[in-house]
Amino acid sequence: MGNIICRGKNLDKQVLGGKQLGNKIGTLMTKHSKHMKEKKQVGDIDPNFVCRFCHEQVHQEHSFNIKGCAHFYCQECIVKFIVSNLQNNVTCIMCPTPGCSGLLDPEYCRPILPNDVFDLWGTALCESLLETEHAVDSTFTCDFCVEQIELKDSFNIKGCAHFYCQECIVRFIVSKLQDNVTSVTCPNQGCPGVLDLEYCRRILPYDVFHRWGKALCESVVMEPQKKYLFCPFNACSTLLIDEEPDDTKQAQCPHCKRVFCVKCKVPWHTEFDCDMFQKLRDRGEDQQLEELAKNKNWRRCPSCKYYVERRDGCSYIKCRCGNAFCYNCGVQASLTSHTRHCPSCHK
Repeated sequence: MGNIICRGKNLDKQVLGGKQLGNKIGTLMTKHSKHMKEKKQVGDIDPNFVCRFCHEQVHQEHSFNIKGCAHFYCQECIVKFIVSNLQNNVTCIMCPTPGCSGLLDPEYCRPILPNDVFDLWGTALCESLLETEHAVDSTFTCDFCVEQIELKDSFNIKGCAHFYCQECIVRFIVSKLQDNVTSVTCPNQGCPGVLDLEYCRRILPYDVFHRWGKALCESVVMEPQKKYLFCPFNACSTLLIDEEPDDTKQAQCPHCKRVFCVKCKVPWHTEFDCDMFQKLRDRGEDQQLEELAKNKNWRRCPSCKYYVERRDGCSYIKCRCGNAFCYNCGVQASLTSHTRHCPSCHK
């Protein structure tokens, strides 16, 4: 076969000869080589950046762009920035760059936030919203005392929507305990809400909390067919089971070994019988003292009004206040060696 002469090829709508075709292909190859060289140079760019917060070299994979602006920082610094704002009670967090309108919100930052920081931010936003809603009127009227009370001093009843001031709830619980009621329900009649010991613990004084707990334990331990009483001495107050006959009056506490009256439930009274003691107890301590002085034949000093008792000797008494008087009639008189008879009663 003979040589075939190239007649050219249709490139870009132009018919090129053999030599022209070779030049065109050479030009295309040169452009391709230049493009590949530039592409290679782009791939060799350093993927790290310097964070403006910590001034450390950080890989771009660990960067975080601020919402609504072109600023970005490392993820760790953004988390620390958010935490510092929350510690200062700031919930609306802007871009760290001064004057920038960029914004950080919980949902946008969620991919980089630890769970505790995300929850803390959400709680702070809810609290700030509630404060805004109640900014106009932060008080309420308690249905118990009918006083204007701050909402922060309110106490919600467990299991219902009713709430009262804390002081009134404590008084309500104390009144129930005085009536020997240990299962306390909502003060609103017919409401299923309840008040239990642990739920109310934060508002209860220590003595009320201890008393309620003790009453609950006793209600569980006590058997309805048995009689119970407490040792009347405050330093003891031991719970006792009354197993003595009904006519028993005097008993000894097995714990403190002191004697008390079972019928009157007080320390043993030697001067009065039970009927007289209970009668005088209703009248008050002053009446008890007067009755005791009458039974003991005590005499009152006309000067200081203190009761005194004569053990022996003549009828003239000298009180601790320095006053001398006749023990028989109570008339003030001076004691002399010339007479042993009272000028009033002649005794």
